[in-house]
Amino acid sequence: MNIQLKEIILWPQNKELDIKTINFVEGKVNVIHGLSQTGKSAIVHITDYCLCASENKIPIGIIRDSVDWFGIKLLCDDEEMLFIRKNLPKSGFCMQFEKGKNLETPIEPIQNVNNKDEFKKFINNIMGIPFFEENKEGTYSSRISFRDLVAFNFQTQSLVANPNCLLYKSDLSDYRDRLKKIFNVALGLETSQNMFNKIKSDALKKEQAKLELELEGNKKYLTEQLLQHKDIILKAMKYGIIKQKALDDNVVNIRSLLEEIIKKKITDISLSFDGGDKIAKEILTLEKELRPLYNKLKDYELKKQSILKTINLLENTINLSNDRVERLQLSKFIKNFCLNNSQDSVVISNIDKLCKNLEEIENKNYISITNQSRNYKELAEVDEKIAETNDDINKILDMYKKLDKSKNVNIIEDFISDIAKAKNLLDFFKVKDEALLEKINNIKKDLSKYPYKEIKPYEALNKIITYTRNLLPDFVEFKNVSSFEVNDLTVKIKKSDNETPYYLSETGSASNWLAYHLAILLAFHKYFANNNCNVFNFIMFDQPSQVFFPNPSEMPQDLKELEARSNKDDIKSVIEIFKLFNEYINSTKEKVQIIVLDHADPKVWGNFENIMEIADWSKNNEGLIPQNWIS
Repeated sequence: MNIQLKEIILWPQNKELDIKTINFVEGKVNVIHGLSQTGKSAIVHITDYCLCASENKIPIGIIRDSVDWFGIKLLCDDEEMLFIRKNLPKSGFCMQFEKGKNLETPIEPIQNVNNKDEFKKFINNIMGIPFFEENKEGTYSSRISFRDLVAFNFQTQSLVANPNCLLYKSDLSDYRDRLKKIFNVALGLETSQNMFNKIKSDALKKEQAKLELELEGNKKYLTEQLLQHKDIILKAMKYGIIKQKALDDNVVNIRSLLEEIIKKKITDISLSFDGGDKIAKEILTLEKELRPLYNKLKDYELKKQSILKTINLLENTINLSNDRVERLQLSKFIKNFCLNNSQDSVVISNIDKLCKNLEEIENKNYISITNQSRNYKELAEVDEKIAETNDDINKILDMYKKLDKSKNVNIIEDFISDIAKAKNLLDFFKVKDEALLEKINNIKKDLSKYPYKEIKPYEALNKIITYTRNLLPDFVEFKNVSSFEVNDLTVKIKKSDNETPYYLSETGSASNWLAYHLAILLAFHKYFANNNCNVFNFIMFDQPSQVFFPNPSEMPQDLKELEARSNKDDIKSVIEIFKLFNEYINSTKEKVQIIVLDHADPKVWGNFENIMEIADWSKNNEGLIPQNWIS
């Protein structure tokens, strides 16, 4: 895609006045020349403003006061794009945009674009530039837009011979950082998907590094804390909780020993204090007496539960069988009745046997009642034993309470508290580190989803540097341009092949700085044009002759004066610049458009086939703004 400037259009505040149009020629050197304060430099800012600049840099005064809308028409291959932007919108972003063949200039612009970001996406799509926005977390430090690439299109009056800044707006830190990141896009080396994957990968790696730093910080802090817990281990050895051994500052060993101590039950801790400590001995004696009592009490409680269970079962059995027992108590009745009414010995014998069997059945229930009585008696005995044991325990506990809780008791309490703190510390960092490790592992998995190729622009930059060397004018002092430094967005220069290269800012002379600016920008655009890159194919140079004629009045006023001064270096240098521009157009086969805004007129730059005089504002009352617009 080749995009060059076709027209600049101004709509007056006064609707009764005619529209102002400046026409440009594609693939040529377009020169607007004239006096100071005629609006030449404003051409740069008008073009930039119409290309969605975030700030309006068009000079205040006559231009802003008299213009209602600013517009540019770009030739995009065989189509045209019309960008028209409101000078002083009441609010927000106000623009009209049209795209098509043979576009007509509207008499009165009508807004059809109000969302700048969406419009940028649209233009990006036309130019084939990937557009990435920041996510909610601000993962992406910048977004990519055609706006970033206008750095290659403008050389303002303050920039064209600046030793410290080579590209447009690269003196602004945010813009500078963004430009460095998307440099490979400008060179046409970066695909949309590859760049997206790289941005995602960089964001994930940044988050991973953050988590790993936190993990390392946790490790460092835990190490410091563990070293402070050595006294717990020493006490544990002293009290016989763990075996005596040599202890150094090995964190792994300290952690292992602490974990061993933590696993111990409080009941397993039997503190053996010094023999002379009477209170400690008494406490230990009481603890020894308590242990069997607690064990005995536990046994009695278990036995009680067993008895209660038996009682409940028997109680249910007795209740269920009461009715049956009453019905079955017939033996006595039958025996009395039969004996009184029968004298038959056989009958009496059989009846006697029957009654005996009935008596056995009846006696089973009475046995159960008897057993239940025994259970209740046993329960009472167990309850008595429990009460006695509790009394014994309470007596010992009372004695324990009466003991003076001096330093040794406090030692026990403090020691147990220290163990708890150590456990909490280890548990806390275990949970925290596990969570961090899980996040890190998830990031590592996500990284595999975004593979990208690391783009190396050296071959492209070397080609651009070769172009640069060939484009340097004769008046430059050092012609050995060594490299273009992407990280610094400037060139390095060698005085000779064997010397260390110097930055542009380290070279002297405004003429040198100008020469490098001209050559490197022309070289970039030659590369862009040859490789079909996504950069507008025009360059605006504002006042390149200022180096040689800082005062416009010093410029030759007529041919006689020019001839008289033709041998002067300053005139020769200005002519050389325009000669360079003319030859450049031929070498690029008109794929690049050069726009020069300068005091120098045709008398100086002569008759070159590719140099076109677009506007002559060398007379009074001539300039960008027509006189009848000025109220």
